[in-house]
Amino acid sequence: MKSGIAICCLVLVLGSTSALGLTLSGRVLRVTSGDELTIIDTGNALHRVRLAGIRAPGPDQPFGKDARTHLRTLLLGRFAIVHYRHLDREKRIIGKVTYGGADVNLRQIQAGLARLQQGHGLGADDHRRYRQAEEQARGAGLGIWQGSDARGQMRRPR
Repeated sequence: MKSGIAICCLVLVLGSTSALGLTLSGRVLRVTSGDELTIIDTGNALHRVRLAGIRAPGPDQPFGKDARTHLRTLLLGRFAIVHYRHLDREKRIIGKVTYGGADVNLRQIQAGLARLQQGHGLGADDHRRYRQAEEQARGAGLGIWQGSDARGQMRRPR
């Protein structure tokens, strides 16, 4: 009986469960880049979130500002849900962000403003959808895939 209460309390503290593990919900307060944002939850706690399974160009790279602007347009000031399993070494939540039922990580790839990042906490279905979306964006020459020699290459962060 006591262990059941302890588990319930732990779930309430960390968030509810989802297919990816846990969920966090709140209002998007800030969009830092095309794949990172800050959410404020109902208890006014701030949470840094890194979009799982994608990599957007940095602010100083081609299309970096476009990726950030697109993510801002989709989410800033809106109530979003983050489905996640873990934090990274910078204490950011690594997760899939949804708004109105739409997968925002996928929307960044579909717009050609991010690419699939292998082995970054995605399930097989999400990985397949993200890969297909990247191939379609590349074929259409969207965003980072523009130009005849575009490879969507991005520098690694320092």
